[in-house]
Amino acid sequence: MTKYTVKQAAELLNLQQKQLFGFLRRYNFISGTTASLEFVLAGYFEQHTKDIYVGHGYIRRDQVLITEKGIKWLEKVIKLLTINYYSK
Repeated sequence: MTKYTVKQAAELLNLQQKQLFGFLRRYNFISGTTASLEFVLAGYFEQHTKDIYVGHGYIRRDQVLITEKGIKWLEKVIKLLTINYYSK
């Protein structure tokens, strides 16, 4: 199963990364860099931890990945929740 970073998912959804992060946080699908458990259990997101080298050592960072199922779901949810926002 393919998994996408938020940046990659934003490109697939024709959004900017910042817009997608804002949307996901606004509706509590994620908090900070942690996906809400109910959406992980539904198979929309996966939570990963990544070690990043900085200066003299490594730091651990959480990363939300969006599954293919999550992309399809987000296409519908974004359309539903933003219908009045984008219509003129």
